Order: sequence, then structure tokens, then C-alpha cells
Amino acid sequence: MNTLKQDKKDCARLVSRGNKIRSDFENLVATRGVSREAAERENEFAAAYQSWYSETCRCIGRIQPDRLKEFEALYLDDSKRKRIDRATYTIRDWFLDGRKPVNHSAAERKREFSSVVLEKIGLQCRICESVALWFKSSLLRIDAGIIDSSNGIDVAFEQDYIRFMTSVAGIFIASKELLFDGPETARVREVLLESLEKKGILIDA
Repeated sequence: MNTLKQDKKDCARLVSRGNKIRSDFENLVATRGVSREAAERENEFAAAYQSWYSETCRCIGRIQPDRLKEFEALYLDDSKRKRIDRATYTIRDWFLDGRKPVNHSAAERKREFSSVVLEKIGLQCRICESVALWFKSSLLRIDAGIIDSSNGIDVAFEQDYIRFMTSVAGIFIASKELLFDGPETARVREVLLESLEKKGILIDA
């Protein structure tokens, strides 16, 4: 599998996993307790989150590195912070507080700031989703000429490209509903139509 297809597959999988992570955390907080089972659920969640976080960092760094620091900042704490409150509490803090079961201050922070952590995990999920959408939308910037078979482009990629362009054209050209407004609109329509016409695909624009 080539890098392009693998990145697309990874993005979709990480978006799905991220949504489950968020849902699992929400359920975990709603049913929290001090039993051994509750502790085991937290440990399982911590392992699942850390795995997702690490893989998503690598994926974002590969596809859209300018979003990586934003994603990481939601997890990592600021070494220069002077106090811990709702504005500075991080996902990492929640996990660290979970390792201090006999510390009443840590337990209180976990309870008080769970909603903050849920919000930050949600933001991480949205960043992951935006990277996946950016990755798909970047195909719109491919010039019509690249799908000329004389360029030796990978056949499988060409087929994926045509399916994508047909889908986009059917929604955003035939229906007259465009993704965005402004001077780029005409160029996007032009590229879509030229690309499809070269493959004998005609859409009433």
C-alpha cells in the first residue's frame, strides 16, 4: 500500500478511535468510584488514550505538522505555570492525579476538572478530524493534468482520485452548493470539470 493510501486509512481510523476515546472518558467520569473495578477501568482507559495519542501525534506530524503543537499542548502541562486551575489543568494532569489515590487534593482536582479534560479530549478529536478533512481536501489542489495516464501515475490512485472528484462534483457542482465562497470558487469548478471531462465523465454544471 502506498504512503498516500496508508495516510488516508490511518486518518480515518484515528478519527474513529478518537471519538471512542472521548465517549469512553465521558462514561468513565459518569460512573467513577473508588472500587478496584473503577481503578481497572481507569488503567484501561489510560492505556487506550496513550496509544491513540502517540499514534495521532505521528500521523499529524506526517500530514499537517503545523497542527502538532496545538494537539500536544492539550495533553502536556506548561512547565512555567505558577498554579493549577481550570485554565492550566491538562489531560496529563488528570492521569498523574489518578496515580495518587490517597492524595485528597489530587482526587479533588480529578473530580473538579474532569469536564476540562473531556473538553480538551474533544478538541484533540476535532484537530484529528480537521487533519483528515484537510488531507482529503488537498486533492482539490491537484491540477487536472496529473491524471493524464502518460505521466505514469499509479492506476489505483488515479481511480481513487476519479471517484473522489466525481463525488465532489456531483455534490458541489451539480447541486450548485460549493464548499467555500470567493475567487477560488471558479478555479475549483474549472479543475473539477476539466479533470472529469478528460476521463469522459460529464456533469451538468
